[in-house]
Amino acid sequence: MNKKIKFILYFSFFLLVIGFLIINESGFIERFKRESQLKTIQIQIDSLKNLSDSLQNEVDSLKTSNKTIEKVAREKYNFRKPNEVLFEIEEK
Repeated sequence: MNKKIKFILYFSFFLLVIGFLIINESGFIERFKRESQLKTIQIQIDSLKNLSDSLQNEVDSLKTSNKTIEKVAREKYNFRKPNEVLFEIEEK
């Protein structure tokens, strides 16, 4: 065979293999997309773990501390003691 034809055949085969490795469903492009998605999901997991830890600390504090219970009741639910006057200050 002519050297030129062999070169064209080998080069075409090489391009097909490279194209297959890049474009197919388990190729490099998909791998980079999946790694990016994995990083995003890992950040979300870490954020949710931090939120869970924070909420668990709040639950533990509410179970053990009467001061914390009173603080939450006053701030979130506007509870007050009997004969106590509550003043609300509005910010402009």
